[in-house]
Amino acid sequence: MKRNQTVDHLLVLPILFVLIIPFIKLFLMSVKGDGLISNYGEVFSDPRVVEGIANTLIIGLVTSALTVILGTYLAFVIAYTNIKFKRILKVLVYLPFIVPGYIMTLAWTNITSSVGMVTKILARLGLAPINLYSMGGIIFVMTLCYIPFVYLSVYRSLIKVPLSSEYASHLLNYGVLETFRKINLRQIRPTLVSTFVLVFLSSLDNFSIPAFLGVSAGIPVLSTLIYEKTISVSTGGFTSPAVLSVLLFVISVSISQTEGQILKRARTGKDAREDKSVRYAFPAAVRRAVEILTFSALIFINIVPIGFMVYSSFISNYVREFSLANFSLDNYRGLFSISSIKMSMTNSLTYALITVVICALLSLVYGYFKWKDRYPRSMSLLEKGTSISYSLPGMVLALSMIFHWAKPIPWLNFGFYGGPGIILIAYVTRFLIIDMKAAHQAFGAMSHNLEYAALLSDSSFFKKWFKIFLPLIYKYILTSSLLIFVYSLTELSLSAMLSGPYTKTIGLFIFNLQQAGDYSLAYAMSTLVLILLLLLYLLMEKINGGERIDSFN
Repeated sequence: MKRNQTVDHLLVLPILFVLIIPFIKLFLMSVKGDGLISNYGEVFSDPRVVEGIANTLIIGLVTSALTVILGTYLAFVIAYTNIKFKRILKVLVYLPFIVPGYIMTLAWTNITSSVGMVTKILARLGLAPINLYSMGGIIFVMTLCYIPFVYLSVYRSLIKVPLSSEYASHLLNYGVLETFRKINLRQIRPTLVSTFVLVFLSSLDNFSIPAFLGVSAGIPVLSTLIYEKTISVSTGGFTSPAVLSVLLFVISVSISQTEGQILKRARTGKDAREDKSVRYAFPAAVRRAVEILTFSALIFINIVPIGFMVYSSFISNYVREFSLANFSLDNYRGLFSISSIKMSMTNSLTYALITVVICALLSLVYGYFKWKDRYPRSMSLLEKGTSISYSLPGMVLALSMIFHWAKPIPWLNFGFYGGPGIILIAYVTRFLIIDMKAAHQAFGAMSHNLEYAALLSDSSFFKKWFKIFLPLIYKYILTSSLLIFVYSLTELSLSAMLSGPYTKTIGLFIFNLQQAGDYSLAYAMSTLVLILLLLLYLLMEKINGGERIDSFN
């Protein structure tokens, strides 16, 4: 018993060093020099910072409201009504879940450019072109990207509302709308509030969309301000980005705690039985109108931009009219002829694979110790530390990594900044919780009698793991590992801050291509990423036995 307690206390030390001390250093850096009042006062006296904070709040609140409205509409239509082709509709709704935000942004800037399809249609109608490089553009694209998250949460809640409650409402002579308002909406209200908070939190973390659309238009938000001030440290050191990161840290943690409290209150219906029966049967004419409206909207906002981006990747001059004769592989040949682009592809694949292996191994150790109820202090600290790292905006985590890992041990002259080491540490720190949850779920489904039986049969350590444990839990870990691979492969906010000249990643290179105006290569690279992501999600579906994608979140 004493030996376990000693090991428990010893394990706390590396967890503190890796997961907690970076954030402590971030806070210390924000008050370094002239102190807290002077540093914070100087930063908040900058009109651009005030504008950035206001923009961040406006974008987050408006995006959250729009996303909840649209996501709830889609959840209602699919969960409760008699519309046809629901399986296809779900795929259309899921698409932004698969496509990284910066690729969706790139696709929309393609069709709204001066020679884009949407701009040409608007010109023929005598209407002004759409300017995505604006606050409205950022909110629009961000809303499209977050609709699936709201839909998935609300859909789950709607199908768990007991049908008997609706019958009871009808017996009391309540109408259809009044029943939906007083029964269905009331029961899913915690989910609606929680998803609103979750989308707002995600908008704080979003760097790619404001960077693609806001930087060139001079629209600052907190995440892009931190990036701009960090890459221009010669003008003021790290104090300003540290102060902004602390502000974003406090906001994010506070919002995460609020969401956690809301979810706790909503647990009453967590294990309720799912009922997917039709509750609102539309007349034939109304049903067809809803189908046409919903399918047309989703095809236009999700399929059309991606389709035109893929089309543009196969033509060297996208100003030309559509013609099969214009198709060529020149852009793809250009990709593989540039050494720096090949390097970014190799880097991203390598970082993603190494991250997956490290996360899988660490999560297996965590899952086993949690299952055996060993080392409770260190395991609890590991859970909290990884949860904070996952919920924090990428810019905040990246800056914390810089302050800590640039010189982790003050009296030793070594560090990881600028190399692959700091990127791998950041990826593992950010995504480890995904595998940990899967491992905890996998071990929780096993009986302790399996291990007792292995001990009675004199099974060795390796035989116990390879013949008993791993065959039972590999699906859980493999599915979560594939998700980590996808996130690591397409990550942008961490790599934008932590990459050096030889450690650039796919996401960062697409961002650089877009900022440099080399759209043809950006479209080609994005198309390759989309093909790979589609294959990975199909593999996840197959491993999960055809279960829906939302089971991974």
